[in-house]
Amino acid sequence: IVGFSLRGDGSSSFGPETPWFVSPSVSLRYNISDEKFFEPLRKTISMLGLRASWGITGSSSASTVSFYNTYTTSAGYYGTDPIITSSGMKIGDLVPQKKEGLNAGLNLGLFDDMIEADLNLYQETTRNLIMSGVPVPYSTGSTTLAYGNIGKMQNKGWELVIDGNRFIKRGKFSLSASFNIAQNTNKLLEMDQRVLDNLNSEYSATARGSSSILNRVVVDQPLCSIYGYEFKGV
Repeated sequence: IVGFSLRGDGSSSFGPETPWFVSPSVSLRYNISDEKFFEPLRKTISMLGLRASWGITGSSSASTVSFYNTYTTSAGYYGTDPIITSSGMKIGDLVPQKKEGLNAGLNLGLFDDMIEADLNLYQETTRNLIMSGVPVPYSTGSTTLAYGNIGKMQNKGWELVIDGNRFIKRGKFSLSASFNIAQNTNKLLEMDQRVLDNLNSEYSATARGSSSILNRVVVDQPLCSIYGYEFKGV
């Protein structure tokens, strides 16, 4: 079984140069239990299938006015003309945030699907992470950009789900149950140094005991890792 999709989205948040992003995906599935050579096992193994998929999805979390300079006015002093000041800088290089995912899985059914197992292995990489309030130098005339692409992040892991479908039957009474277990690991692959400097503060003795010093954003580590400090006597 083969599936394929191709989706295109356009957003004025990214201006006239990069308004579109394309999201392709493909999926494959092979039901081994449908093969003729599998017939002797079907009384015990009612379903055995392998599947895999790959795809890219794009998203826009930026405001539609991010591509334009914005201004505000305030009353002038002593009857002078109104004062016009910048309230938002034009963002000309913002591109869509894209997530690329790869998935492999196995489906197993036993005893006419009375017991079903679903195993998934996955890896997702998100590029061009969009963040609001990106810090910029004061020389630009502002302190932050409304939005910016700041880095790349990876998530990978596995999940196992086991279902028991009416595995106990007594007259009109039946019992079903489900069990699942999963593990996910997260890693920050890239991050704009300006954002790292803004999110992370250096240790200060006066800040000892504050929860703000326990979390740090570090490249090649899980996002918002918990850090401890070792205090040594003089």
